[in-house]
Amino acid sequence: MRRWDFAILAARYAEDRGAAAARDARESFAALRAAAVTGAGVTAARRRAAATLDGFTAAPLTGEEAARRAQQLLRFAALVPVEHGRGVSDGRVTKDFEIQEAVAFHGGARAALADLHDALAERDPARTAAAAAGLERLGAVVGQAARQPDGVAEPGEVEALANRIDGELSGAMPPAWREPSEESDFDLIALTLDRMEAAVGAVSTARPSRPTSRPTRSSSSDPSAACRCSTPASRSTSKG
Repeated sequence: MRRWDFAILAARYAEDRGAAAARDARESFAALRAAAVTGAGVTAARRRAAATLDGFTAAPLTGEEAARRAQQLLRFAALVPVEHGRGVSDGRVTKDFEIQEAVAFHGGARAALADLHDALAERDPARTAAAAAGLERLGAVVGQAARQPDGVAEPGEVEALANRIDGELSGAMPPAWREPSEESDFDLIALTLDRMEAAVGAVSTARPSRPTSRPTRSSSSDPSAACRCSTPASRSTSKG
């Protein structure tokens, strides 16, 4: 790692997080440089350096972009308990797809919070920290439901947690960020379509081919020839 790697971010980093945080980050990257040379403690040094960049945005969002991202954050977080509730009954997962939807919406909310974290923390550090902790807890809950079908959290518990997160976020956001917009509607539709497309592709891929006694002239050397399903990786989607 070269000397100027963090230097190109230092001014912007100090502007967002202050001189003391910038000094700590610079020391973390210096320690990573030294570890890379000696080969000792590289993993720990890399982890420490990466932690200093969590939530940091080198190119700040415009006011319009931040408002749109805030709406994504609020909507995605609010949809986690909705999808979880549809997929759970009596402490057991009954609909796997709904749980996967909850996981996807949580991932979208987590990414949005990462983009807005510094701006929110500057306005209200306590509420921002509480919202971040709540969102991590929400992710753990839906993640557990995705891994094991029994003994999952009840929908009421998940909804209450999401409501607390919404309250903390709304309290930390400027009023303009809380105003719904058409763009956030489109963002929600795009994410939902991506999830549906991925599910259809997974089902089509997993479906076994039917045995047949009739010879065919089609080539059997290309297993994808039987099903040409579009997946999120095969299409280019622009998101805000």
